[in-house]
Amino acid sequence: MSSPPISQSTVQYEITQPQAEADVETLVSERSPETDIDLDFLFTRDIEFRQETIYFVVVDRFFDGNPNNSAGPNPELYDPERQDWGKYWGGDLQGIIDKLDYLKNLGVTALWLTPLFEQIEDLFVEQAAIHGYWTRDFKRLNPRFIGNGEDPSLNATQETRNTTFDRLIAALHERKMKLVLDIVCNHSNPDISGNKGELYDDGVKIADFNDDHDHWYHHYGEVTNWEDEWQVFNCELSGLATFNEIIQLTATISSLPLSSG
Repeated sequence: MSSPPISQSTVQYEITQPQAEADVETLVSERSPETDIDLDFLFTRDIEFRQETIYFVVVDRFFDGNPNNSAGPNPELYDPERQDWGKYWGGDLQGIIDKLDYLKNLGVTALWLTPLFEQIEDLFVEQAAIHGYWTRDFKRLNPRFIGNGEDPSLNATQETRNTTFDRLIAALHERKMKLVLDIVCNHSNPDISGNKGELYDDGVKIADFNDDHDHWYHHYGEVTNWEDEWQVFNCELSGLATFNEIIQLTATISSLPLSSG
């Protein structure tokens, strides 16, 4: 037995012109709340981090709160017109501070930032290190993200705590928001102008891929077979200078003071 054909009609979906204009006018005339939305119920996760609403921020691409730092150490890597996707566009930590209330009113409870550390100041395949994954010094902040004249050394500013980074942390905590810092411990920088894997410890050079007498890096070439577990653990990805984590971890542990207890 066949079912009777369904009668179709578009009448129920038709909207008259006056009605459409009235709906648009209602939307346009709606006023934004004069006070912040009460989202305190979201900020009660002292233990369970999986309840956080995390907003991922590519720092350079978010908001430029301090145009004076945008050119950075190498102005050739900065595009003020924001047309070259391989160069810096000026986003910084002050820009994030300026937008914290906006982010909180979205319901955001934690910010995950791309790495903030000092990067190489050169282009690799027409790309600057805007992503933060070609770290030159893990103990210094990228000067493009902090204020002009601020000391980028994390060690030197531990007591004063007066940098833009410190103000960001304080501003987040005032709003009961958390900060997630991204750090890449797998590699430093690729070969750029003959320099590969040059690593600094708060301004002091400690490693060089091309003169690796302390065995900071693996030297097995790039991964050619991703089904080979040994290659995946020991070889390079895209020519990046890959840390020899086992050697460095052993060296770090051996340098720790023995407990007297």
